[in-house]
Amino acid sequence: MTRHSAETADQLTWFLKADANVTPTHPTVLDPSPVAAPRLAHVSVKSGGVPLTISTAEIDWWETEGNYMRLHTAGASYLIRATAANLEQQLDPTQFLRIHRRFIVNVNRIVEVLPSFAGDGIVILRNGTRLRLSRTHRDGLLHRLDPKPLLTSVAAGSR
Repeated sequence: MTRHSAETADQLTWFLKADANVTPTHPTVLDPSPVAAPRLAHVSVKSGGVPLTISTAEIDWWETEGNYMRLHTAGASYLIRATAANLEQQLDPTQFLRIHRRFIVNVNRIVEVLPSFAGDGIVILRNGTRLRLSRTHRDGLLHRLDPKPLLTSVAAGSR
């Protein structure tokens, strides 16, 4: 450890000890208590200039289109300005899961997972839609769904 880093460590230790008796009035970065992030329950969209509110429970899957996301419901699709990474942080992780760099799917809509080439797969939704499952996201999906029947079919396709 250099003299400079030792001095910095000593200053940090002194600072933390000095603040040990102070009760914070707001959470800080050093506060280890978990704070649940608010989850997205509804999405506001426009259809023909008319504003609509769609419950996330109605959404079958999300698809990226540049810096936009297209949400797909039973009868329509809508475009909103959001990135996949930002949206993924706001969605309920028990309901939605990323299966490809282009797709975030409502796991309640999945009926089947088929093996494809090189460890990839095909996710089939209730309405018959087929979405690509990348091998990067395959294990996450398998752990979320019942792994026994899916693991053998997807793993067999990767050989």
